[in-house]
Amino acid sequence: MKFLMCGAGSIGRCFIGPLFSQAGYDVLFVDISRPVRDALNNRRGYPYTVAAEVPYDIQFSGVRGVDGLDEQAVVKEITSCDLMATALGATALQKVVTVIAKGFLSRMKENGRPLNILICENLKDAAHVLRGWLSDALPEEDRRLLATHCA
Repeated sequence: MKFLMCGAGSIGRCFIGPLFSQAGYDVLFVDISRPVRDALNNRRGYPYTVAAEVPYDIQFSGVRGVDGLDEQAVVKEITSCDLMATALGATALQKVVTVIAKGFLSRMKENGRPLNILICENLKDAAHVLRGWLSDALPEEDRRLLATHCA
């Protein structure tokens, strides 16, 4: 199973990614930071320090990164993921919504599976806002697909 995490910052890499890795997903991070992507791809994992009374490290594996600026690669990954999440910040999320919409349309054409998106953003009414942005980014004839295939 593939989990696509848009954003490899502190929320994505230190909270959401580890949760889904522990749940058995292969975790793919989409990010624009080349050093972060290169480190993920070279190591195929990373250590995570749990700040407990006695701190300890957990090593995560089965992770990789893809360039968030490579629209074709991101669309391909959205098409084939089992679940995706965003943790980009509202401004950045609004900038990538066009790519998410293209991935959604590719997914509908390729396999017709619903696209479930966990929205890990500090954004009031995030689901409603993202759905509106996605609807605006889709061609008129494809907007009905959003209502039935994107939860």
